[in-house]
Amino acid sequence: MARASFLIVALFLGCLSFASAQSLKGSVTPASEVEAATLTKVTDATPIASEDAVQLESKPSSDAPTTMEGVVSFALIFLIPAGGIYAMLKLKEKGWEGAFTMICALILFAWVYTAWMALGSHQLVHH
Repeated sequence: MARASFLIVALFLGCLSFASAQSLKGSVTPASEVEAATLTKVTDATPIASEDAVQLESKPSSDAPTTMEGVVSFALIFLIPAGGIYAMLKLKEKGWEGAFTMICALILFAWVYTAWMALGSHQLVHH
Protein backbone atom coordinates (compact mmCIF):
# COMPACT_ATOMS: atom_id res chain seq x y z
CA MET A 1 0.00 0.00 0.00
CA ALA A 2 2.81 2.40 0.87
CA ARG A 3 4.56 1.73 -2.44
CA ALA A 4 1.37 2.49 -4.36
CA SER A 5 0.93 5.77 -2.47
CA PHE A 6 4.53 6.68 -3.21
CA LEU A 7 4.05 6.00 -6.91
CA ILE A 8 0.86 8.07 -7.02
CA VAL A 9 2.60 11.01 -5.33
CA ALA A 10 5.60 10.68 -7.68
CA LEU A 11 3.28 10.58 -10.71
CA PHE A 12 1.40 13.64 -9.47
CA LEU A 13 4.61 15.61 -8.90
CA GLY A 14 5.91 14.59 -12.33
CA CYS A 15 2.69 15.76 -14.03
CA LEU A 16 2.75 18.98 -12.02
CA SER A 17 6.33 19.76 -13.03
CA PHE A 18 5.56 18.95 -16.69
CA ALA A 19 2.50 21.23 -16.66
CA SER A 20 4.50 24.02 -15.01
CA ALA A 21 7.22 23.71 -17.62
CA GLN A 22 4.66 23.86 -20.43
CA SER A 23 3.13 27.05 -19.04
CA LEU A 24 6.57 28.68 -18.98
CA LYS A 25 7.39 27.67 -22.54
CA GLY A 26 7.57 30.73 -24.75
CA SER A 27 7.32 33.22 -21.91
CA VAL A 28 10.98 34.24 -22.22
CA THR A 29 12.39 35.95 -25.27
CA PRO A 30 15.21 33.92 -26.82
CA ALA A 31 18.66 35.47 -26.57
CA SER A 32 18.97 35.66 -30.36
CA GLU A 33 16.01 38.06 -30.52
CA VAL A 34 17.20 40.44 -27.80
CA GLU A 35 18.60 43.69 -29.12
CA ALA A 36 22.27 44.29 -28.57
CA ALA A 37 22.89 46.43 -25.51
CA THR A 38 24.51 49.76 -26.13
CA LEU A 39 27.83 50.08 -24.39
CA THR A 40 28.43 53.12 -22.23
CA LYS A 41 31.88 54.62 -22.39
CA VAL A 42 33.16 55.54 -18.95
CA THR A 43 35.18 58.73 -18.84
CA ASP A 44 36.33 61.03 -16.05
CA ALA A 45 33.10 63.01 -16.42
CA THR A 46 30.87 59.96 -15.99
CA PRO A 47 29.43 59.80 -12.46
CA ILE A 48 30.05 56.35 -11.05
CA ALA A 49 28.46 56.65 -7.62
CA SER A 50 26.36 59.29 -5.98
CA GLU A 51 27.81 61.46 -3.24
CA ASP A 52 25.55 59.79 -0.66
CA ALA A 53 26.81 56.34 -1.59
CA VAL A 54 30.43 57.41 -1.27
CA GLN A 55 29.76 59.06 2.10
CA LEU A 56 27.87 56.00 3.35
CA GLU A 57 30.67 53.69 2.29
CA SER A 58 33.33 55.79 3.97
CA LYS A 59 31.68 55.63 7.41
CA PRO A 60 32.99 52.84 9.65
CA SER A 61 30.49 50.12 10.38
CA SER A 62 29.21 50.09 13.95
CA ASP A 63 27.85 46.56 13.57
CA ALA A 64 31.18 44.85 13.11
CA PRO A 65 31.43 41.38 14.63
CA THR A 66 34.45 42.52 16.65
CA THR A 67 32.28 44.65 18.92
CA MET A 68 30.87 43.45 22.22
CA GLU A 69 27.65 42.47 20.40
CA GLY A 70 29.57 39.76 18.56
CA VAL A 71 30.92 38.32 21.80
CA VAL A 72 27.49 38.37 23.43
CA SER A 73 25.82 36.72 20.43
CA PHE A 74 28.48 34.01 20.37
CA ALA A 75 27.92 33.32 24.08
CA LEU A 76 24.14 33.23 23.58
CA ILE A 77 24.54 30.51 20.94
CA PHE A 78 25.44 28.20 23.81
CA LEU A 79 23.46 29.73 26.67
CA ILE A 80 20.01 29.85 25.02
CA PRO A 81 19.82 26.11 24.19
CA ALA A 82 21.26 25.21 27.60
CA GLY A 83 18.67 27.42 29.33
CA GLY A 84 15.90 25.94 27.20
CA ILE A 85 16.89 22.38 28.04
CA TYR A 86 17.15 23.24 31.74
CA ALA A 87 13.70 24.88 31.68
CA MET A 88 12.16 21.91 29.86
CA LEU A 89 13.60 19.44 32.35
CA LYS A 90 12.37 21.47 35.33
CA LEU A 91 8.93 22.10 33.85
CA LYS A 92 8.48 18.47 32.78
CA GLU A 93 7.92 17.54 36.42
CA LYS A 94 4.85 19.80 36.57
CA GLY A 95 2.97 18.02 33.79
CA TRP A 96 0.62 20.09 31.66
CA GLU A 97 1.11 23.17 33.85
CA GLY A 98 4.81 23.15 33.00
CA ALA A 99 4.10 22.91 29.29
CA PHE A 100 1.54 25.70 29.57
CA THR A 101 4.07 27.88 31.43
CA MET A 102 6.73 27.23 28.79
CA ILE A 103 4.41 28.10 25.90
CA CYS A 104 3.14 31.25 27.61
CA ALA A 105 6.69 32.35 28.43
CA LEU A 106 7.82 31.89 24.83
CA ILE A 107 4.86 33.88 23.53
CA LEU A 108 5.52 36.61 26.10
CA PHE A 109 9.22 36.82 25.18
CA ALA A 110 8.37 37.00 21.46
CA TRP A 111 5.79 39.72 22.08
CA VAL A 112 8.12 41.80 24.26
CA TYR A 113 10.96 41.45 21.72
CA THR A 114 8.81 42.53 18.77
CA ALA A 115 7.37 45.44 20.77
CA TRP A 116 10.91 46.50 21.77
CA MET A 117 12.08 46.41 18.14
CA ALA A 118 8.94 48.10 16.78
CA LEU A 119 9.23 51.00 19.20
CA GLY A 120 12.86 51.52 18.24
CA SER A 121 14.03 51.22 21.82
CA HIS A 122 16.83 48.90 20.77
CA GLN A 123 18.62 51.91 19.27
CA LEU A 124 18.87 53.47 22.73
CA VAL A 125 21.00 50.55 23.88
CA HIS A 126 23.45 50.63 20.96
CA HIS A 127 23.99 54.36 20.56
